[in-house]
Amino acid sequence: MSLKCSGCNLSAHIGCVSIYHELECNPTIGYLPTPVADLTKVVDDWDTDDIIEWMAAVHLHPYMSHVKKNKVCGRDLKDVDETYLKSLGISIDLHIKLFKMCIEELLTPTPDQTKIRATEITFTGSDTIQTHTKLYEHTFTTLQNCDICNKSMFGIFRQGLMCAVCGAQCHPPCAYTSLPMCYGAYKHNRRPSDSEDPSFCCNFPSAFIPPVMLKCVTRIEESGLETANIYDADVSYYQCQALRSACNQNIDQVNIADNYWSDPTCAAFVLKSFLMELPDPLLDLNVYEQFLELSKTNYTLNDVSLLLRQQKDYNVCQLDYMISHFIRVMRNSDKNNMTLERLANIFSILLVRPPEHEARKFVTNWDLHEKVVHMILMSASTNHNEVVQTISRSKSDASRIDFNADISWLWVDGTKKDAQMRLSGQPDGSFLVRPSEERHGQYTLTVKESGKDRMIRIIQENDRCGFSRDNLQFLNLHELIEYFQAHSLKDYNQNLNTRLIYPCARIEEAMTFSGDVDQIKERYEIVDLKLKQIKLLEFEKEDKLNLLEECKLMSESQTDIVRFLEEQISLAEQQHYEASMNDRPDIQSSLSSLNDLLSQEKNLWTELDDQLLSIKHECNVLNTKLTELSPEVPILEEEYNRLHQEIKHFDKKRAEDSEKEDWKGIYDDPSALRNEKRSYLATQYSTEDMENLEEKDWIFGYLDKPLIRDMLSNKPNGTFLVRKSHNHPYVISLVYENSIKHVPILKGPTGYGFAEPHNVYTTLHALINHYHNQSLRMHNSDLDTTLKTPYKFFEQIENEPIYS
Repeated sequence: MSLKCSGCNLSAHIGCVSIYHELECNPTIGYLPTPVADLTKVVDDWDTDDIIEWMAAVHLHPYMSHVKKNKVCGRDLKDVDETYLKSLGISIDLHIKLFKMCIEELLTPTPDQTKIRATEITFTGSDTIQTHTKLYEHTFTTLQNCDICNKSMFGIFRQGLMCAVCGAQCHPPCAYTSLPMCYGAYKHNRRPSDSEDPSFCCNFPSAFIPPVMLKCVTRIEESGLETANIYDADVSYYQCQALRSACNQNIDQVNIADNYWSDPTCAAFVLKSFLMELPDPLLDLNVYEQFLELSKTNYTLNDVSLLLRQQKDYNVCQLDYMISHFIRVMRNSDKNNMTLERLANIFSILLVRPPEHEARKFVTNWDLHEKVVHMILMSASTNHNEVVQTISRSKSDASRIDFNADISWLWVDGTKKDAQMRLSGQPDGSFLVRPSEERHGQYTLTVKESGKDRMIRIIQENDRCGFSRDNLQFLNLHELIEYFQAHSLKDYNQNLNTRLIYPCARIEEAMTFSGDVDQIKERYEIVDLKLKQIKLLEFEKEDKLNLLEECKLMSESQTDIVRFLEEQISLAEQQHYEASMNDRPDIQSSLSSLNDLLSQEKNLWTELDDQLLSIKHECNVLNTKLTELSPEVPILEEEYNRLHQEIKHFDKKRAEDSEKEDWKGIYDDPSALRNEKRSYLATQYSTEDMENLEEKDWIFGYLDKPLIRDMLSNKPNGTFLVRKSHNHPYVISLVYENSIKHVPILKGPTGYGFAEPHNVYTTLHALINHYHNQSLRMHNSDLDTTLKTPYKFFEQIENEPIYS
């Protein structure tokens, strides 16, 4: 509960009023007067709108729509339990607990507000918040209490403040009243899990796209545009929180495609969390009221565009980036179900919010928020495509660009990865132009020079463009490219001595290797060797890291030995001082032995420290090499797969031709023909032929091991079946390196898998299909194979017609 001044309507928690130290009541400060009856309205009389206003105040925003849809009222809160909350659609255990805690606090009896007046409260001012120089707003992803008042940190996001140095945590008002001096060392027993420069709960007032937004959007567009309900799917909460925590600690080091959170729905969840945790929404608060008013009128799409441009530069940049992403999502709505209406509904509360202190506007403007997002998306998708949005800013007169000229080098929706892939193996002077991933509406020129990809930012301002603000001499992109096709880039940068010679068009034919089979195989071997070398570096780094850990443990153990000997020598010296003259020679002899032993152990200690430094240096060298090579890996893998398909196509065609010749002489022998065909089909089978294995092809009941040996003998590597087991839910029997391996399948609370915490596959079918394409090596280093061929495939071969 809170107190509200009947004069100016200023509100505060009862325990937080001291933040208004020496503040006089001022009815003109902008708050609307509220009838006294409303100030004393009991919870039982609350309607759904009151509940939503309360949820905004305690940061339970993600579930406002659930409450509104189910028309929850104040009288319902007394009977709220876990079952009721789940029926509302709140399924995450932590959120259920937080919701119940907030309700419990709300229903706790408080003093009669009408008997308390601001003039009766004694204020005690304090500036001790300045003793923590690195306090920042924080989202706690576990249940936490305030270090000062010991009450819970209420809400789902931005519940309070945390000190980056000592980890002290508290409600914002408590920081102003009672926060002690900074401890200087981490206070809580748990390890510090957040960076001093966090990626969440803070604004990003620059033209650059925030790193979390950039990484999540990139991941979704790489692998999630066709994922059903990408922004409204059931997700693994703990995997999503692991990704969020990693992004908050060091976003630059996060591999967002890591197997643990590789599902693009994880990136979608983290992106929504990021937007919700922004102190200010992406739609500038300065135009919030104007957009609401515009949504009530017969607006034009041009009206929306003009109003969007009245925001701060960074709001324009970041909102444009998200809108462009939404357009690409909507283009795949037939697969992902993300229509304009659904996106507007999901993101209305994330992109458009009133100021924090005006929670009531969540109620009064609820439908208008969704309408604002709807009209922004409608404006972007109907009135502008990405080419118009970007090129139009670099010209004031369309006649300045010769659109009949060759502009195949312009990739209007290309990415950095696309450019790297396209320029791989191209000669110096090859180039293309793509949109900048960091500055929306700008372009980047990528050119091959000295065997490396050089990226140059193209600046567009005041209807001119160029490589630097001091020299914007070109009217448009075409004129700039045309100039440097005739002149060396050395005019711009002394280190770039090349012209733009070979434009790289973005056409599918350009991505196909155009050479004979020998050339393709030669290139395939080169790419394969490079990937193996990188993999060897990764293995070497892993070995070095293991060795480093062992060396650390040995050094720590040696430290304990040295400390122990020093303590024993200190005790012996004390005994020598206190002993009689007769005993002193024996003690002195022991002291000498201990000192000799200490000298030996210290020498070993020094050797271990030197070894530790050497291994650290080697790890750093390997890490540097892998960091330099990391941009090449996806490009090499893409080329490897493409070349593999080319070779497979040639081999298959040659085998078919050979098959026709070989079968001519055995038509009179059906048995020989069947054996020949069986061998051929088994050889040709690969994972690409069956992306989604059906359960009937590999599932069996209980089987004896002798029968399994008979079934799988003489079958190719990767042949497998799944059988029931008396010791485990299921077991995979698999042919690998001409022997039969048995891999138990476990079932935990979150699903199937081979070991916790990786038992995350909701069905057995999902587990098998995942490892149909992914190697088992990550769970067992001795099994570097996928589940290639289900056993019943060979039964199908047996039943194939002889002649077909």
